[in-house]
Amino acid sequence: MFNSHLGQRLRSLREAFGLSQRELAKRAGVTNSNISMIEQGQVSPSVQSLDKILNAFPLSLAEFFSSQLLSERSPVVTSIDIAANAHPVADGVIAQRLQKTGLTQQPFLSRINFQPNSSSLLKIADTHLTGWLMSGELDLYMGNQIYNIKAGEGFFIRSQQAYRLVNSQSASAELMLASLSAYE
Repeated sequence: MFNSHLGQRLRSLREAFGLSQRELAKRAGVTNSNISMIEQGQVSPSVQSLDKILNAFPLSLAEFFSSQLLSERSPVVTSIDIAANAHPVADGVIAQRLQKTGLTQQPFLSRINFQPNSSSLLKIADTHLTGWLMSGELDLYMGNQIYNIKAGEGFFIRSQQAYRLVNSQSASAELMLASLSAYE
């Protein structure tokens, strides 16, 4: 009974993502027959094997076994989700993440507000970052270089690059920052 339920759930998930058994097997690094036998309830995968398959979506084991199916989960990131993920990152600098609460392994889109005469701490990017300045003006410090960024302009920071963002203006600046990990 459990194998059948697990198999049906995996099949529903695979179909919701529009993947064939062959494509899922390729992404997960398992055999096509393995996916087929799990979906038919003929075999019970090990936790390690199931985790490997779910990482192809990406989805955690907890999310897979939660009472909500993906089709029932709203794709909308609500103001409650955004408020739950808002936090100060430095004096005068507030970050709000556009992130669905409770989901793991998702890219981050952060809205960061720099009050006048504020700056981020010196950081080392743990993943590639892409920024787009929506309003105001910021200075980007990287190594010995200072880059002035104006509204409508953007930047790219490579992983492991040290950087600092500074708003030395009398008006606030708003930045959208995309990355594969949270802006802390």
